[in-house]
Amino acid sequence: PAALIPVATIPVPLFLICGNVDSVWPSCPATAKIESERGTGRGDVNLVIAGAGHGVGSIAPGIPSSDPAGQRQYDALGRIQVWAQLIPYLARVSGAS
Repeated sequence: PAALIPVATIPVPLFLICGNVDSVWPSCPATAKIESERGTGRGDVNLVIAGAGHGVGSIAPGIPSSDPAGQRQYDALGRIQVWAQLIPYLARVSGAS
């Protein structure tokens, strides 16, 4: 419990990403818990990428993933989805939109 981050007190919108076949850690249950603790109306984004693993949120599009071969395609496609939403999100939260 002492290691838990009090996410409800974070004053800025969060951008959460998970792959639903992440074999490194339970990223989707973790992002769902964060989303639940923060509630709605805070501008948070929670992207659940179907078929993707741990590599979906770790590197930019076009860089090869080290996830198992069957997941690499989903990770690569997922990173494109992530970046397509991340850039407008950053513009919005920075006030540049």
